[in-house]
Order: sequence, then structure tokens, then C-alpha cells
Amino acid sequence: MLLQELLLFGQTSGLDINISKSSIYFGGVGDRLKQAILLDTSFSEGAFPFRYLGVPLSLHKLLASQYSPLLHKLEAAIQRWMGKHLTYAGRLKLIKSVLYGMVQFWVSIFPMPSVVIRQITCLYQNFL
Repeated sequence: MLLQELLLFGQTSGLDINISKSSIYFGGVGDRLKQAILLDTSFSEGAFPFRYLGVPLSLHKLLASQYSPLLHKLEAAIQRWMGKHLTYAGRLKLIKSVLYGMVQFWVSIFPMPSVVIRQITCLYQNFL
């Protein structure tokens, strides 16, 4: 029944469900219901932590160390631009349009620790 509803959603929205890439994550569900849902949908049971769109997701608040993929991505982008002869305005525009966008994606998912915000600010300042 659940799978039929998901398939109906897919037909209505135009989004196809890829069962081989889909998982179900349970919280507060009894074993009998869990097994029934897994049998009904043919999805695999997922476990925390996992990555979604490159972002680590966990049951608990992320540690500052778990933001390292974001910091590495920011550093890599800055390194690509360092050899270019960019004006101050050009660097500021790259920070505001590209780097802020990367950070905003993470911030839209969960709050960011102040230590990570300080590291990001330091990267921006050094690039400027």
C-alpha cells in the first residue's frame, strides 16, 4: 500500500522512484511494522549516519569535524581562483555568489557551529 502511494506520487509529480537507490529510515517504529513496510516497499533499511547530496546526516547534532567536506570544497574553489588576477570587487563577487551559495546549502539543512563559521570567515578574509 505504501509503495502504491509512492508510485502514485511519482506519476502525479513526474518524479520516478528508483527502488535500488532508495532506503527507509525508521525511528520509533516497532519491529513488526518495520518488517511489513520493508516487505511492502522492497526498499532497504537505511542506517545513520549517511550522506544526502554530499551532506552528512546524523541523528545527533553534527560535530565541527563533520563540516570538513564543506571546508575542503570552499578551499578548493579558492585555490582555483588564487592564480587569477582578480580585483577586490571580483573576489568579493565570487565570495558572495559562489562561496555563500555553498555555505547556504549546508545552513539550510542544520545550524552551523560558531567554530565552523569562524573558519569560513577566515577563508573569506584570506581570499579577499
